[in-house]
Amino acid sequence: MLGKRQRYKAYANFVEQGVDDEIKTFYNKGNQPSVLGDSEFKSKIANEQFLELPIAERTRIVQLNIPMEKVTKSVAKYFKTTEKKLRTVNKGPTKGNEARKLAMYLCQELSGVTLREIAEYFGLKHIGSVSFITHQIRKEKQENQQFDKTLGLVIGYIIKQVT
Repeated sequence: MLGKRQRYKAYANFVEQGVDDEIKTFYNKGNQPSVLGDSEFKSKIANEQFLELPIAERTRIVQLNIPMEKVTKSVAKYFKTTEKKLRTVNKGPTKGNEARKLAMYLCQELSGVTLREIAEYFGLKHIGSVSFITHQIRKEKQENQQFDKTLGLVIGYIIKQVT
């Protein structure tokens, strides 16, 4: 495209132009929804085909950005436990952590926050712990239809609580 000497200068000129606020916001945010657009666009996609999708799929298309506090509060209410128990770290293999794992997964899916933010919120030291937990939930969701339906019910419950 450009000669050897010119390519660096052209790239430097490109970089010097900078980025606009929209691009800067886009690249500074951790998780991104699979469909980007303003609120007008998001309201337009709420057509019959979109509404026929399972609620879990709809939330993957249009990220709701529900605060983590509201997600965990709703999950705690759904599973008849407390938000404090969901955020408490339990050492070793313990049963009854399903609600906590789901809360972490749903924070990632519905809040649009980074793994680091989830780890801090739930008192974990490593983001790898959150990544492993959300991976487990995704795997279970794919393998177990009943679990997938339950997950859809929980998401629907959260959305009703928040809106």
